[in-house]
Amino acid sequence: RKIALKMLHAQINPHFLYNTLDLISWAAKRDDMDAVCDIVLNLSKFYRISLSKGSDYITIANEVEHVRLYVQLQNLRFSKKIELVTEVDKELENYRIMKLLLQPIVENSILHGIANSDKENGVGYLSVKLQNGNIRIVIEDNGIGMDQTTIYRLMTYNEIDIEGQYTGGYGLKNVIGRLKLYYDNKAQISFDSTPGKGTSVTILIPILQEFWQDQAGLI
Repeated sequence: RKIALKMLHAQINPHFLYNTLDLISWAAKRDDMDAVCDIVLNLSKFYRISLSKGSDYITIANEVEHVRLYVQLQNLRFSKKIELVTEVDKELENYRIMKLLLQPIVENSILHGIANSDKENGVGYLSVKLQNGNIRIVIEDNGIGMDQTTIYRLMTYNEIDIEGQYTGGYGLKNVIGRLKLYYDNKAQISFDSTPGKGTSVTILIPILQEFWQDQAGLI
């Protein structure tokens, strides 16, 4: 189990880091030091949460912040701006969940859905609610949507470009694999998508008492 988790964590896509470093380089060439400072600060916060002092679990509040930082950095790269709307039950903010759960799904929404849409701006919606003893997480976008064949392909294979590099972050397959390992097959993930309208991903995670965050914090 530990080896499998380490192997899944090792699939971190370096492209996001490379692209952000390129962004810093161009901002520096323009002598836009304010932009450089903002990008470096957000990038350092992003990876601080990614590392989380080696912990496999982080609070929902930090996981949502991780997504917010990712979207903010992507907005500096793309001409199409993405609005992220979050709605999180206050009592769940200190509950710990598997880290790096939400960002790969949001990344997939942006790269495969919103970026390819002809809509002027992209919108992502992230909801975290308590439902019948489970934490219900919903991630929606207004991208191009997918048919069932595309959903199956994304769930079972990592996206690879012509150079053999991963283009879909961890990939949905990675998220599904880690969910099974972390929660002993008790967590659920489902997809609902309509071509031309958008995609919705729903995750159900069972609540366990030992995963409430202590006051010391992790980061």
